[in-house]
Amino acid sequence: LRRMLLQIMVILVSLSLVLCLTAFFYLNYAVLDGEWKHALAFAVVVLVASIPLAIEIVTTTTLAMGSGTLSKSGAIVT
Repeated sequence: LRRMLLQIMVILVSLSLVLCLTAFFYLNYAVLDGEWKHALAFAVVVLVASIPLAIEIVTTTTLAMGSGTLSKSGAIVT
């Protein structure tokens, strides 16, 4: 499970990096006319906000809640 979550995180971070670079170049050349500081600030904020740091915590919590629900129904949970 941990390896699968790591693979998902790598895919999401690389996709986020590509989208942030695209937004940086678009903002820098098309919208802000070379004001690279504002475009870089926006791209960094979006990149930091999109990194899924809590994916392992959310998955563990969800699995624990599901195990609790299953055990209340009489299932054997290990």
